[in-house]
Amino acid sequence: MLGSFPTPYPDELLYSVVARYHVRSGNKSFRQTHEELFETIELQPDKIVLPNNLNFLVSQLPQGSKITVESLIKRNTLYPFFRTFLTPIEIYSFKNLLREKSSISISKAAKISDKERNKVLKFCPKCHVEDEQKYGEAYWHRQHQIPGMLVCLKHETPLSHSQVFLDNEQIHYYAASQVDLEIKRNTYLEDFIDRSLSLAQEIDWLSHNYVEFRGMTWLRNVYKSLLIERKFITKYSRTKFKYHDQQFADAFLEFYGEDLLGAIQPKILEKLEKYLEYYLLSCDITQTIDRITHVLIIKFLCGSIRDIFT
Repeated sequence: MLGSFPTPYPDELLYSVVARYHVRSGNKSFRQTHEELFETIELQPDKIVLPNNLNFLVSQLPQGSKITVESLIKRNTLYPFFRTFLTPIEIYSFKNLLREKSSISISKAAKISDKERNKVLKFCPKCHVEDEQKYGEAYWHRQHQIPGMLVCLKHETPLSHSQVFLDNEQIHYYAASQVDLEIKRNTYLEDFIDRSLSLAQEIDWLSHNYVEFRGMTWLRNVYKSLLIERKFITKYSRTKFKYHDQQFADAFLEFYGEDLLGAIQPKILEKLEKYLEYYLLSCDITQTIDRITHVLIIKFLCGSIRDIFT
């Protein structure tokens, strides 16, 4: 049992809590810290935002600790975001893998797409300063690491990229206060910030509200109905229709702007019409889910993610 363990700060990523523990423990290596807290050194893809074997971690916490497996999963990992667009059965399996020691891929269970993976940890410079003033140290905010988040919702300013890479090849725990963070002075236009904030609010709502998802086939049928309603599909009969791919892609690009789409996923701009057609009309045959692309499509077609799920 551990002698002490840091209490998570509001919206702190579990990786950040462990990094603070590593600093205070005096451990000579990240590997030693990882073995103490997670029992195993087996590496899971996306381990930084979706650590597993949390049952063991909680069993090692000091007596009287109020930290539970459930609180860690819901408040300190990206589980609330990655459970979206999964059916209840899929969510059950995904959540169990976070609790247990397992060699089964969490990423596959959550159907995580390569397009959903951030390359580095992100931070808000204003949050960083405020945290140091309030808590005496900065920390990695969970919300800032959600794919598609380009701005800090609290300060309405662009997020900066750190030099802490989210790779799967080595174990590391870098505390935010100990990393030399280079503040990138972004020169985004005000309109870009407004559009990024609007998208961030949709992602945040989706991450904080559980809505039972009825599956990708259901979503594809909803898309088809909305496309017909918006005249992006011309229906000739019960089985025959024409999808106006270029018309939809042009309207989609005009709505979001090349700068916003490029900031989220540069490759989305390559053959945009084919990319969107795949997610609109073939989303139920793919083995992974690009959640941000679906959020973008739903927001464009419905105005808000809430309208389609509630």
